[in-house]
Amino acid sequence: MKQNWRMRYEDRANYGSHFILHTKILLKWESFEFFAEAKNLLDTSYEEIDSIPAPGRWALIGLCLSMFSPK
Repeated sequence: MKQNWRMRYEDRANYGSHFILHTKILLKWESFEFFAEAKNLLDTSYEEIDSIPAPGRWALIGLCLSMFSPK
């Protein structure tokens, strides 16, 4: 099992400044990889493109299956 964190601070001239925090947890078992990911944990309001708001806090869970192992 492993977890990673990503933090990003942006200070942009036309869009202001903001701090974004993401995390992802991975659990590997045989050929399976389970994951849970959360983006924008602080629910920061910001715009990547003028007048288009970026999504707020959101989460994703999933399962990956590896049928072939690399040699």
